[in-house]
Amino acid sequence: MRCSVVAATTAGILAGDSKAYGQKTLPEGVKFIQNALISYKNGSSPEEIVKKECARFGGKPTIMGFARPLAKGDERLEAMERTAASLGYHPGEHLQLAYEIEKILLNEHDESMNINGYISAFLSDQKFTPEEVYRVLAIIINSGVTACYIDTFNRPPETFLPMHCDDIDYQGPPLREVPDR
Repeated sequence: MRCSVVAATTAGILAGDSKAYGQKTLPEGVKFIQNALISYKNGSSPEEIVKKECARFGGKPTIMGFARPLAKGDERLEAMERTAASLGYHPGEHLQLAYEIEKILLNEHDESMNINGYISAFLSDQKFTPEEVYRVLAIIINSGVTACYIDTFNRPPETFLPMHCDDIDYQGPPLREVPDR
């Protein structure tokens, strides 16, 4: 839209602070895995943890940090696991539990851990609180949005990523007239 880098970054930060993106969902993922580990240490099995969490959503596998709405699997996990290993990190108790939860979800719902689940468990193993994760994410959103702005600045205006709006082949119901009132 040819706005300034400050306006674009600010808009991105505001979008990033929404529940639909990571700023709210990652701290929720941290809360989930930390509470799950407490339940596990108090005698609940990973199966019971999954069953209880799914029951909150009518039996659906809507567990924060697991599953993705538009894609199966998460290609980012392998890179994160490789990087963590190269830096000398080994899966701690939160991440080990997250892998157990993933096995159950794969078996029962064909869903797997996503980047939120991995980061939530990894940061929990490093003793981060949900609030600390939220604070750290502020700078991640800022730098990521600004990088996207720089990447798209020289593209034609009024495009979405690599596409023009006219490139979208709408297949839905025909447009309707909205009566004036």
